[in-house]
Amino acid sequence: MIEAVVFDWGGVLIEDPSESIFRIAAYELDVKLERLYEIYPKYHTNFQRGAIEEEEYWRSICRDLGVDTPSFSLWRKAFKKSYKENEGVFNLAQEIKEKGITIGFLSNTEKPAMEFFYEQSYHIFDVKIFSCDVGFVKPENEIYELLKEKFSCKSQSILYIDDKALFVQGARNANITSIQYTGDVQDLHVKWLQGNLK
Repeated sequence: MIEAVVFDWGGVLIEDPSESIFRIAAYELDVKLERLYEIYPKYHTNFQRGAIEEEEYWRSICRDLGVDTPSFSLWRKAFKKSYKENEGVFNLAQEIKEKGITIGFLSNTEKPAMEFFYEQSYHIFDVKIFSCDVGFVKPENEIYELLKEKFSCKSQSILYIDDKALFVQGARNANITSIQYTGDVQDLHVKWLQGNLK
Protein backbone atom coordinates (compact mmCIF):
# COMPACT_ATOMS: atom_id res chain seq x y z
CA MET A 1 0.00 0.00 0.00
CA ILE A 2 1.36 3.39 -1.01
CA GLU A 3 1.82 5.76 1.93
CA ALA A 4 3.95 8.43 0.25
CA VAL A 5 4.17 9.79 -3.30
CA VAL A 6 7.31 11.64 -4.37
CA PHE A 7 7.44 13.83 -7.47
CA ASP A 8 10.35 14.95 -9.61
CA TRP A 9 10.33 18.65 -10.53
CA GLY A 10 11.57 19.42 -14.06
CA GLY A 11 9.64 17.34 -16.56
CA VAL A 12 6.96 16.28 -14.08
CA LEU A 13 5.65 19.05 -11.81
CA ILE A 14 6.84 21.65 -14.30
CA GLU A 15 7.67 21.49 -17.96
CA ASP A 16 11.33 20.59 -18.44
CA PRO A 17 13.05 24.02 -18.43
CA SER A 18 16.49 22.83 -19.58
CA GLU A 19 16.26 23.67 -23.28
CA SER A 20 14.79 27.09 -22.59
CA ILE A 21 17.38 27.87 -19.90
CA PHE A 22 20.31 27.15 -22.17
CA ARG A 23 18.74 28.99 -25.09
CA ILE A 24 18.38 32.08 -22.90
CA ALA A 25 21.89 31.64 -21.51
CA ALA A 26 23.38 31.36 -24.99
CA TYR A 27 21.61 34.56 -25.99
CA GLU A 28 22.79 36.41 -22.87
CA LEU A 29 26.37 35.21 -23.34
CA ASP A 30 26.22 35.87 -27.10
CA VAL A 31 27.43 32.38 -27.98
CA LYS A 32 26.06 29.61 -30.14
CA LEU A 33 23.75 27.24 -28.33
CA GLU A 34 25.56 24.23 -29.76
CA ARG A 35 28.82 25.44 -28.26
CA LEU A 36 27.23 25.97 -24.84
CA TYR A 37 25.82 22.44 -25.00
CA GLU A 38 29.34 21.15 -25.60
CA ILE A 39 30.82 22.95 -22.59
CA TYR A 40 28.31 22.96 -19.74
CA PRO A 41 28.24 19.19 -18.96
CA LYS A 42 31.81 19.41 -17.61
CA TYR A 43 30.59 21.56 -14.74
CA HIS A 44 26.90 20.92 -14.35
CA THR A 45 26.93 17.89 -12.06
CA ASN A 46 29.01 19.77 -9.50
CA PHE A 47 26.59 22.70 -9.81
CA GLN A 48 23.68 20.37 -9.08
CA ARG A 49 25.56 18.80 -6.17
CA GLY A 50 26.06 22.21 -4.63
CA ALA A 51 29.82 21.60 -4.87
CA ILE A 52 30.30 24.86 -6.78
CA GLU A 53 28.40 28.12 -6.61
CA GLU A 54 26.75 29.69 -9.63
CA GLU A 55 29.52 32.27 -10.02
CA GLU A 56 32.15 29.56 -10.36
CA TYR A 57 29.91 27.59 -12.70
CA TRP A 58 29.58 30.45 -15.17
CA ARG A 59 33.18 31.55 -14.72
CA SER A 60 34.36 28.08 -15.75
CA ILE A 61 31.98 27.89 -18.70
CA CYS A 62 32.75 31.41 -19.88
CA ARG A 63 36.48 30.79 -19.63
CA ASP A 64 36.09 27.82 -21.95
CA LEU A 65 33.88 29.86 -24.28
CA GLY A 66 36.19 32.86 -24.25
CA VAL A 67 33.48 35.31 -23.14
CA ASP A 68 32.88 37.51 -20.10
CA THR A 69 31.29 36.03 -16.98
CA PRO A 70 27.81 37.47 -16.29
CA SER A 71 27.59 39.89 -13.37
CA PHE A 72 24.12 38.68 -12.36
CA SER A 73 22.44 35.35 -11.60
CA LEU A 74 21.99 34.15 -15.15
CA TRP A 75 20.67 30.77 -14.01
CA ARG A 76 17.96 32.39 -11.90
CA LYS A 77 16.98 34.76 -14.71
CA ALA A 78 16.78 31.96 -17.27
CA PHE A 79 15.05 29.54 -14.89
CA LYS A 80 12.42 32.09 -13.92
CA LYS A 81 11.65 32.85 -17.57
CA SER A 82 11.42 29.12 -18.33
CA TYR A 83 9.27 28.14 -15.34
CA LYS A 84 5.89 26.69 -16.26
CA GLU A 85 3.88 24.54 -13.87
CA ASN A 86 2.22 21.38 -15.07
CA GLU A 87 -1.16 22.14 -13.56
CA GLY A 88 -2.53 18.64 -14.07
CA VAL A 89 0.28 17.04 -12.06
CA PHE A 90 -0.03 19.60 -9.28
CA ASN A 91 -3.76 18.88 -9.14
CA LEU A 92 -3.07 15.14 -8.93
CA ALA A 93 -0.58 15.73 -6.11
CA GLN A 94 -3.17 17.75 -4.24
CA GLU A 95 -5.80 15.05 -4.78
CA ILE A 96 -3.44 12.42 -3.40
CA LYS A 97 -2.54 14.58 -0.42
CA GLU A 98 -6.22 15.04 0.41
CA LYS A 99 -6.44 11.26 0.77
CA GLY A 100 -4.00 11.54 3.70
CA ILE A 101 -0.93 10.41 1.76
CA THR A 102 2.42 12.13 2.34
CA ILE A 103 3.70 14.15 -0.64
CA GLY A 104 7.42 14.40 -1.35
CA PHE A 105 9.69 16.23 -3.77
CA LEU A 106 13.03 15.00 -5.14
CA SER A 107 15.00 16.89 -7.76
CA ASN A 108 18.43 17.37 -9.27
CA THR A 109 18.39 21.11 -8.78
CA GLU A 110 20.78 24.07 -8.68
CA LYS A 111 20.81 26.53 -5.78
CA PRO A 112 19.25 29.47 -7.68
CA ALA A 113 16.38 27.18 -8.72
CA MET A 114 15.98 25.88 -5.17
CA GLU A 115 15.75 29.44 -3.90
CA PHE A 116 13.11 30.19 -6.52
CA PHE A 117 11.17 27.10 -5.41
CA TYR A 118 11.01 28.31 -1.80
CA GLU A 119 9.84 31.72 -2.95
CA GLN A 120 6.74 30.05 -4.43
CA SER A 121 5.60 29.07 -0.90
CA TYR A 122 4.31 25.66 -1.94
CA HIS A 123 2.52 24.01 1.00
CA ILE A 124 1.75 20.68 -0.62
CA PHE A 125 5.14 19.04 -0.04
CA ASP A 126 5.81 17.33 3.28
CA VAL A 127 9.34 16.21 2.33
CA LYS A 128 11.67 18.15 0.02
CA ILE A 129 15.07 16.97 -1.24
CA PHE A 130 17.23 19.07 -3.54
CA SER A 131 20.46 17.61 -4.89
CA CYS A 132 22.31 20.91 -4.37
CA ASP A 133 21.33 20.83 -0.70
CA VAL A 134 22.31 17.22 0.06
CA GLY A 135 25.40 16.74 -2.13
CA PHE A 136 24.10 13.77 -4.13
CA VAL A 137 22.42 13.60 -7.53
CA LYS A 138 20.11 11.11 -9.16
CA PRO A 139 20.69 8.31 -10.07
CA GLU A 140 23.23 7.90 -7.24
CA ASN A 141 21.96 5.43 -4.67
CA GLU A 142 22.73 7.79 -1.78
CA ILE A 143 20.01 10.25 -2.74
CA TYR A 144 17.37 7.50 -2.84
CA GLU A 145 18.57 6.13 0.50
CA LEU A 146 18.25 9.63 1.92
CA LEU A 147 14.73 9.80 0.52
CA LYS A 148 13.81 6.58 2.31
CA GLU A 149 15.21 7.92 5.58
CA LYS A 150 12.84 10.89 5.37
CA PHE A 151 9.77 8.68 5.57
CA SER A 152 8.61 6.44 8.38
CA CYS A 153 7.08 3.88 6.00
CA LYS A 154 8.79 0.99 4.21
CA SER A 155 10.54 1.79 0.94
CA GLN A 156 8.03 -0.33 -1.00
CA SER A 157 5.29 1.97 0.30
CA ILE A 158 6.89 4.98 -1.40
CA LEU A 159 5.92 5.76 -4.99
CA TYR A 160 8.41 7.86 -6.95
CA ILE A 161 7.46 9.57 -10.24
CA ASP A 162 10.11 10.83 -12.68
CA ASP A 163 10.21 11.53 -16.41
CA LYS A 164 13.70 10.07 -16.91
CA ALA A 165 14.02 6.30 -17.22
CA LEU A 166 17.51 6.35 -15.67
CA PHE A 167 16.22 8.00 -12.51
CA VAL A 168 13.20 5.70 -12.35
CA GLN A 169 15.54 2.72 -12.48
CA GLY A 170 17.74 4.28 -9.79
CA ALA A 171 14.73 4.43 -7.49
CA ARG A 172 13.79 0.85 -8.30
CA ASN A 173 17.34 -0.25 -7.53
CA ALA A 174 16.80 1.22 -4.08
CA ASN A 175 13.56 -0.83 -3.70
CA ILE A 176 11.36 2.23 -4.19
CA THR A 177 8.27 1.69 -6.31
CA SER A 178 8.61 4.00 -9.30
CA ILE A 179 6.85 4.89 -12.53
CA GLN A 180 7.95 6.97 -15.47
CA TYR A 181 5.89 10.04 -16.35
CA THR A 182 5.54 10.33 -20.11
CA GLY A 183 3.79 13.67 -20.24
CA ASP A 184 0.28 12.22 -20.13
CA VAL A 185 -1.34 13.41 -16.89
CA GLN A 186 -4.46 11.33 -17.51
CA ASP A 187 -2.35 8.19 -17.89
CA LEU A 188 -0.57 8.99 -14.63
CA HIS A 189 -3.91 9.55 -12.95
CA VAL A 190 -5.26 6.22 -14.19
CA LYS A 191 -2.14 4.38 -13.06
CA TRP A 192 -2.50 5.92 -9.64
CA LEU A 193 -6.19 5.10 -9.28
CA GLN A 194 -5.81 1.56 -10.57
CA GLY A 195 -2.69 0.87 -8.52
CA ASN A 196 -0.80 -0.07 -11.70
CA LEU A 197 2.57 0.95 -10.27
CA LYS A 198 4.95 -1.36 -12.09
